[in-house]
Amino acid sequence: MKTPRIITKIRNFLSGTRRVTGMHITDEVIRFASFDVSRTRVTLYAYGEHFLSGDVIVHGKIVHPARLIHALQTLRTAYDFEEVHIVLPEDHSHIFYTTFPYQEGMATSLEVAIKDHIDAYLEFHEKDFSGDFVCHGDIIGMHNDTYELQVTVTPRSLVSAYEHVFSSAGYQIASAEIGAHMLSRACVASDAGESCVLVDFGKEKTHIALVHEQRILEHEYIRLGEDAMIQEITDFLNTTEGEARKVHQRYGLLRTHREPELLARLAQKISPLRTIIDHMYIRWHTRDTKNKRQQDPITKIVLTGEGAHVKGFADHLAVVSRIPVEYAEVWRPFKKYAEYVPEIPYEESHRYAHVIAAIGKDVDTI
Repeated sequence: MKTPRIITKIRNFLSGTRRVTGMHITDEVIRFASFDVSRTRVTLYAYGEHFLSGDVIVHGKIVHPARLIHALQTLRTAYDFEEVHIVLPEDHSHIFYTTFPYQEGMATSLEVAIKDHIDAYLEFHEKDFSGDFVCHGDIIGMHNDTYELQVTVTPRSLVSAYEHVFSSAGYQIASAEIGAHMLSRACVASDAGESCVLVDFGKEKTHIALVHEQRILEHEYIRLGEDAMIQEITDFLNTTEGEARKVHQRYGLLRTHREPELLARLAQKISPLRTIIDHMYIRWHTRDTKNKRQQDPITKIVLTGEGAHVKGFADHLAVVSRIPVEYAEVWRPFKKYAEYVPEIPYEESHRYAHVIAAIGKDVDTI
């Protein structure tokens, strides 16, 4: 029998415990994780997936809000969810590094200055972006009397659409942020001055970000993920999707793959990922050659995402990119709870990296 909500609230209040919940909505599933957190302990309340039928969401955009609201209401009723941290998709955002000459009092009007700069940036980089947008700028340093900035531009319509469905479903919104920012801040362990490439390898798409001191300075995403590899296996072996998944799970990208020709085709299939990493590496290391400024070198590739643990994938990426590869520290937001043993299995936790990262700032304030 489920404990009544009011009793749970009283218990949590008396013990100084807060319930923190993160939700990440993809084109196929609502993924969630919720924890009861106090200053001295943390326990997993619930985690799981709620699959969406049909084209409720397409490439990150909400197509059928009423159906999504119904799904969110179903979860809220089943788990007594109230407050939630929302993970927004990266598909339609632009995250980039830029500079501004220093001007007296500029920091107070930074958002205005950034907005004035956006159109020129998007035109120069041939980015397609129309309509009103939400703009965030973060000063990351100064050099030669010039501001160095990280800028994120997101369609206001996308942010409003996600906030609308959650509010309509009865949730209180604690925060709404681009998932890539959450991952770079919460799951990437890096020293001062260290740079890395964060690769979120998912089911249908992969997000790649250049991260410097836990800030994203550049990002790209491609419609390429684990499903594309399974389809390649299905076609090559002329077999069913179920059998292809078994082959994928057993051999992945291992050098000892039973089908060397198939391994070559899989490597070719994911080669766009290597191309993006190479381009990011070159752009980063040649960015300030005019000023002869020493760049903090890219020291590693950090992997996360539901497809990140494909056998041989990390080794393959390390070989073709010539950069060391490691896995993201998904449970880093809970590092202050030294004795906490996560109930979510390690490999499975990378499926929930976004929602775990989403609550990271909340956990730090408790």
